[in-house]
Amino acid sequence: MFFNHPMFTGPWSSPAFSPMAFGGISPQASWGNSFSHPMYMSLANWSMGRSSGWLGEGWSGFQRGTASGPREGGWSGNSGGYVVGDSGRLQVDFKGGESDSDSMVQYRTSNGGWKDLDRAKSAKGSTQWIEADPGSTVKFRIKTSGGTTYQAGTRNNTDRRDHGRTTATDRGVRLAFEDSTDSDFNDAEIEISNAPRLR
Repeated sequence: MFFNHPMFTGPWSSPAFSPMAFGGISPQASWGNSFSHPMYMSLANWSMGRSSGWLGEGWSGFQRGTASGPREGGWSGNSGGYVVGDSGRLQVDFKGGESDSDSMVQYRTSNGGWKDLDRAKSAKGSTQWIEADPGSTVKFRIKTSGGTTYQAGTRNNTDRRDHGRTTATDRGVRLAFEDSTDSDFNDAEIEISNAPRLR
């Protein structure tokens, strides 16, 4: 929206707005305190309301943190993990594994430390939940019985290989790990999906 209104006849001097977008550089005006002018305040409020429309719930939703993440999360190849949806919770279903090692599935949120979820084979059929900030990325790895760790979504492993493979499901993704060199990617398997928001 552009303004150039030299004919304003109010108790203030005639404004001389520069022809520039209202939401950018502050407009220049000849009255003493341009920011207190009712026309400026009204249009500024309108502009802020329009620009914050993408939040879905407006400014109040942003303050509560409910609109800072995508409505539905999903696996991100760029960040190498699962991006948390607006519920702030992930559901992890254990699908077992074919390895001789009953590897521990671990996760971390943002740049936090690694935490244990459960053992891939022993926990088959069970479910765990992870709570994290909406929009943050949760990363996963396995730790073998011998103490070696293999992370999914990155080549930052001892052998410079990505030890995870994802397959889309109707609810989220199935994440399969490889703990050796045969590349069958069935040594530990979990399914990750968005969990309902806790009320």
